[in-house]
Amino acid sequence: MLEQTTEDLQARKRVLDSSLMDFAVAGLPLPLEMEEEFVAVQNELARRGASAPPVESDRMWTFWLGKTLGSYTIDYLVEEGLYWYLFHASPGASSFDPGSGQAWIKIAKADDCYRIDSGQVKFATRLFAIDGDIVREVRPELNSFLHAETTRLKSLVTSLDAMADTDFAGEIAFSLPRLLEEDSFERLDYYRTACPSGDTLRELLVYGAGRDSAFAIVSMFSQIAAALDLLGRDPVFQYHGNLKPENIVFTASGVYFRELGDFGSMRCGGALEAEVRTTTPQYYPWLDVDDIGALGICLWDALTDYHPFDDTRAVDGDCILSAGLRALVDLELSLANMFVLPLLSIKRPHQFGVRTTEKLENVLFKSLKMSIGEDGLLYEDAGYESMSAFNDDLLELLNEPEMIF
Repeated sequence: MLEQTTEDLQARKRVLDSSLMDFAVAGLPLPLEMEEEFVAVQNELARRGASAPPVESDRMWTFWLGKTLGSYTIDYLVEEGLYWYLFHASPGASSFDPGSGQAWIKIAKADDCYRIDSGQVKFATRLFAIDGDIVREVRPELNSFLHAETTRLKSLVTSLDAMADTDFAGEIAFSLPRLLEEDSFERLDYYRTACPSGDTLRELLVYGAGRDSAFAIVSMFSQIAAALDLLGRDPVFQYHGNLKPENIVFTASGVYFRELGDFGSMRCGGALEAEVRTTTPQYYPWLDVDDIGALGICLWDALTDYHPFDDTRAVDGDCILSAGLRALVDLELSLANMFVLPLLSIKRPHQFGVRTTEKLENVLFKSLKMSIGEDGLLYEDAGYESMSAFNDDLLELLNEPEMIF
């Protein structure tokens, strides 16, 4: 611990503070090794006189406004992640870049801009290392987050170029970000992609004309599932890994997916972590590669206004998990994965007044690898074998007269 920087120790303390709260809310004892680490980190920070929060960086998002990177000038902030900023940028008048046009530029944050304990954490993209079975949150070394992302994007582009002669290559190529520029500015990496014109799924669900129509919502999700099924024809595209309403964009040319997750190695805290899962845990609560489950959670939220893994929306009442499913949740909690905790209070949509159908409830639960037993309890289920099978059920829902509400 003595060799760790003060900034790393402060970041680790924030993670431990969050874990301590999670265990307290769950009514579970803090694992001994985590308790010992918490005390050691606190003591070391006190010894260094660094218990106070770090000083604000001079490279917060406002630093980048008006900066010119390559031939593009940054206009405004689109989104702030824990470890990066996403900006909208416009080309200069003299730009000869064949990819010129409105663009997104993603920039790595400086270390002292990391905000693990910010209000953005709730549905933020986060990083988790898996040591044996124990889950712990980590933070990336400078630029390593963007490096992992660009490495994956480049491998997908290479694969797509090799598939150029296939009928569907063009559709697949459109669906994913294509790197148009990759560079660094004052030691911070950035990359540029085209900015597709369209609305995110989140925007459509909040402001769209069909937001109150179950039929319109299921139709949108069928388009998403079909696009993901098509992407699966690329042998290199094994998963998206970070599906959520903010990362799905509907355009005139089709569905576009941004901010891919990653399940691989990454440098974090001075060491190479062999297995880091970069994703949004409220959509991937088991911290595994399950795009069907993530899309199912999005569908739950869209149709019922109830996110089954939002721990701030717990519903009162008896637990409806079967003994086997409850045991799986308890096992994950013992391994410090607190993101499955909301399952203990999950309810069937009709139980809290949502208009639904039996078929729709079955589809929603099956997307989460659960099924409704004859006793009304939820049991572990194999789920959908493919995105195509999930889409088949969505299309069947559209043919049900009861869905016209």
